Amino acid sequence: NYELSRSDIALRIESYISQVPAQEIEREEYSNSNNVYRVKAVEYVLKRVISIDKATEILIKGNLGEFEKYPLRTNKLHIICAEGEMEYESDYEGSDFVEDELPNDRQLLDYVEKHGEELDMVVVDLITELTFKNPTSSEANDIKLFVKEFKRLCKKYSFTGWVLNQTADETSSFGLLTNKYSRAIAQSSDLVISIISLDEMVENDETLLVIKKSRHSVPNQCLICKRDFQIGRFTPTGDIIPLSEVIKKLNKQFSKKG
Repeated sequence: NYELSRSDIALRIESYISQVPAQEIEREEYSNSNNVYRVKAVEYVLKRVISIDKATEILIKGNLGEFEKYPLRTNKLHIICAEGEMEYESDYEGSDFVEDELPNDRQLLDYVEKHGEELDMVVVDLITELTFKNPTSSEANDIKLFVKEFKRLCKKYSFTGWVLNQTADETSSFGLLTNKYSRAIAQSSDLVISIISLDEMVENDETLLVIKKSRHSVPNQCLICKRDFQIGRFTPTGDIIPLSEVIKKLNKQFSKKG
């Protein structure tokens, strides 16, 4: 992650798993007495194959020995992120990097290649914050080349790769759905998803997962989801609307704002 510190990411993980708002965890002021146990239960969920509800139940009862019945997880989560300003070492190239240092494109690809057999999923966030060892005259082209090589490694080692980006232009529906950096990513991607909220959805705590491109299913569909940003969770309602309808509504919104 090229934007968040490890403590920020850890807080979001705790909130997502426990389903307790991050604000409550940060302040240690809980709206529900069970939330204290749910947050503590995350520690056990990350280590053992157990649900958050079951882990919470065990903690409330105080039967900690019961956790031994659940096997330890064999997978792990490795976070590479920033802990403030970092300078690259002169002899950094060619060596494995320290977690607190952010790799450039070549270092990141080399790291993925090195650990490819161990990986199930890799998420790169945000792609526009990535630095390039040998940049060309176009950042969009640099991103396209990175994604193309990243996809090659995904296929070679059979893991899922996600590259995240934010919209660069919020003045039109085109900017929300396909800005120049997103197009650079999309050219080599098998699946492209945008997250958008129409004005009419905000009050209902809803959002859209827009499937812009899909190599293995139908593209240009939009999944309506209930959103809970407090715990970082989107839940599909089962309703689907066509992208053309969303574009019409977005254009209408922007014309009103104009």
